[in-house]
Amino acid sequence: PSASSAAVGATTPTVKLLGVQPLTMTFTHAVIALGSDWGPGQLPESLNPFLLSPPVAGSVRWVTTSIARFDPDERWPTDLHLSVGVKPGLTSYEGLRVAADGFPRRFTTPGLTMRAGDVSSAAAAAATN
Repeated sequence: PSASSAAVGATTPTVKLLGVQPLTMTFTHAVIALGSDWGPGQLPESLNPFLLSPPVAGSVRWVTTSIARFDPDERWPTDLHLSVGVKPGLTSYEGLRVAADGFPRRFTTPGLTMRAGDVSSAAAAAATN
């Protein structure tokens, strides 16, 4: 990053999402003031750095002033192709523009699968004999 910008990096270790695995963004500078994310209810949208496409229900919290975490409300759906970006116009606490190099990042979830073993049915056996 230059002197007039801050950088962000995706710290999620893999592009394959499983279960309720969170997404995290780590910034090189503080993005929020210490304690500005405390309070009851959902985080104000102005403090949410995540841009998810398609939208996924979940919650955002700041782990530190420079690390944001998104937790899905439920398990990641199957066959999901998710694009994760940084909201346009995001600035650091000092007012530096966040340079979102390398974004959006793409994530997927495993496809829905089904396996059948030995299936038997008296009605099917009678119909095919």
